[in-house]
Amino acid sequence: MARQAIEYLNPPQIVRVTQREAEHERRVSNWVTEWDFEESIDVGIVGVPIAKGSILPTGADSTPNAIRKAMVYSTTYNPDIEVDIESLKVRHVGDVALHVTEVMENHRRIEAVFSGLFALAPEMVTLVVGGNGTLTAPVVRAFAGAREESVGVIQFDSKVDSRAVSEGGPSDATSLRDILDSEVGVSGSNVFHVGSHGFLSSPEERRWAADRGVTLVTARQARREGVGPLVERALATVGEDVAAIYVSVDATALEMSASGSSLASAPGGLSVTELEDALFLIGRNPKVQVLDVVGVDTFNDVKEIVARTYLGLMLAFLAGVKSRDDPQAGPNA
Repeated sequence: MARQAIEYLNPPQIVRVTQREAEHERRVSNWVTEWDFEESIDVGIVGVPIAKGSILPTGADSTPNAIRKAMVYSTTYNPDIEVDIESLKVRHVGDVALHVTEVMENHRRIEAVFSGLFALAPEMVTLVVGGNGTLTAPVVRAFAGAREESVGVIQFDSKVDSRAVSEGGPSDATSLRDILDSEVGVSGSNVFHVGSHGFLSSPEERRWAADRGVTLVTARQARREGVGPLVERALATVGEDVAAIYVSVDATALEMSASGSSLASAPGGLSVTELEDALFLIGRNPKVQVLDVVGVDTFNDVKEIVARTYLGLMLAFLAGVKSRDDPQAGPNA
């Protein structure tokens, strides 16, 4: 089956390689190649360069390409985790072709592309590189629809994203509400939200989520609980009665100094190390099939610091995937 068979799926805009690869190392840019849609692969990377639907100005549409460019700086091995991910077959799948102005049309296209991909390669772990948080709802709908079973959602974000769609239409502030109102196989009791902090949202938005059974953990509560126990509780909460788990990471979950130029970030978020450790541990769970990274604004990224930070988080997740058969692997104390 060729890429052309999935409507609105274009080739990746950029595939970058480097000549600066030592004999005994593997640069991520040279390791991740373009998928031919015939090879059996472990992980597929899909870009969704969407910025429309953000409640605040964003350059998140530049991020899929920025992440690909930043791959020249990283290798497949991290001594802090003691895992080499080179043996995983990770491929660039492509980018979703988006409408210039219409948010709802873009949601339709995103859902159509991922419905096609999940049907084509149901065992493939999928990395979704946004783009803003409006993409999460249509990808979750496609994921749940492909499974035809209940799925769980773990969401890292500075706010709950439960604003009513009637307030200005679907946006990156309505994704959780859109998911639960869609009745696609995700119940509130199977949603675990981590990272709320700062003066960014309203009590009503949190009450709406809590009333529907969503587990809400603030950044400060997460820090006090500790990454290991928190992840164990999150996976148990969302994963007990579901077929698969979807994980969403919004850049704003991180401490403001690490979250890039996202205007919805605030002091007091998670540290990069905390989120990296969490994603490694989450990646080890075989029910986890999709990770999206959204809200990362790389438009004015000095020295590619933001892109390299979020690429590192994605690689930590892949290290977890690689370690699913090795219970001894993990971050060094």
